[in-house]
Amino acid sequence: MNIADEEKKHFVVSSFYWAQPSKGDVTNNNFSNQANLSIPGEIGGNLYYQYYLKKYLLGFYSGYDFEKINTFNTSEIESGSDVKNTDNKLHYATIGITHGFSLFDMNMNMNMNLKVSFSKIVSAQTSGTKSMAGQKCIVYYTYKPPGRFNFNVFYKHHALSGTTNLSIDRIGFSIGILIF
Repeated sequence: MNIADEEKKHFVVSSFYWAQPSKGDVTNNNFSNQANLSIPGEIGGNLYYQYYLKKYLLGFYSGYDFEKINTFNTSEIESGSDVKNTDNKLHYATIGITHGFSLFDMNMNMNMNLKVSFSKIVSAQTSGTKSMAGQKCIVYYTYKPPGRFNFNVFYKHHALSGTTNLSIDRIGFSIGILIF
């Protein structure tokens, strides 16, 4: 490890995703409408400033997240509306903590990372009658073997309210590539 590497504590990091949810079923015993809807794909991304207190061991980050997600108009269904998708564009302020570690050789560059973040909606646009509000939390584990690729596992929890009130829990897997 050279001195130049030890001095690099500031980073700007970004990621983007696309996900295709499976079909959604909406049923409710209080009304006769039922639907089997095809849910459009979701997109998201973020841009963070990240600062490490010690070389890749403990760091903090903050920044901006964007998600375009689709929900159902559940609060409108009870008044007799048809079931339909509601398009939501959510803008979040995010803070998080990151911890890098290696299990086998403490002298090699970080090859594992654990991140935890909290994001609050600061702005939302919707095709529904009520704007979305709420937050999300993510726990994210990364393994980076030598080379440009990394492998990720995450748990994400949304707690949202608006045209629909919902709690979403997701587990995901991804492969990333280091561009620069």
